[in-house]
Amino acid sequence: MHKILVVDDLPFNVEYLEEELGPLGFETITAADGQAALDQVSAHNPDLVLLDLSMPGMNGIEVLEILRGSPLTEGLPILLLTASDETDDRVRGLNAGANDYITKPFKIEEVVARIQAHLRIQTLQKQVLEREKLLARVGGIGQTLVTLSHHLNNASQAMSGMAQLCEMEPGNLEHQQDLTRVTLTQTARITAVLQSLQMMVEKMEVKTSDYVGDPDRMLDIEEDLKHRLSELDSKRNET
Repeated sequence: MHKILVVDDLPFNVEYLEEELGPLGFETITAADGQAALDQVSAHNPDLVLLDLSMPGMNGIEVLEILRGSPLTEGLPILLLTASDETDDRVRGLNAGANDYITKPFKIEEVVARIQAHLRIQTLQKQVLEREKLLARVGGIGQTLVTLSHHLNNASQAMSGMAQLCEMEPGNLEHQQDLTRVTLTQTARITAVLQSLQMMVEKMEVKTSDYVGDPDRMLDIEEDLKHRLSELDSKRNET
């Protein structure tokens, strides 16, 4: 159910719109002046505002400018209700950020048609925004996969290179110890990359900065690696 804020200092107009919009499936909240309108927007987060242009104190233009000045309400559909036939007033309202205007006296059919039109526009805008976010995430996934693949390739090449040295000199104990060290380091990095990939798939909230860079740092395994390498060095010194 869409929530409509009706702002008008004349109770008759407010009651009329409440009575007509309610049976059509709209939830209505009301305000009788500009400050109350701002309070209701903050409290209820309406989907659309029907805003009277001429009110004592803070008028509709001032309310409109405040709402358009906030990032939370800059996209809120706002339709001005005006009893003025003066073009200048309507132009001022549109220039201040109103989406549309309705001239009093109005017919409820026109009000409902304009409300529905602007709610459809709002829905389409949200869909476009979601698609843009999805495309950005897809782009992030591609970039992340390329970087993770680079880490895996580097790790496998390091182990392969040391294995080839050991194969060429099978009796070289130093090469064998280096192979053990490299294997421990690179398998830990491969594990980090694979766990990052799993997190990425599960959450589907890809930010390259969260998943790429130094895999050791990502999974906080640096201290564990230092401990293992220290043990290897101790054993080598004992021999």
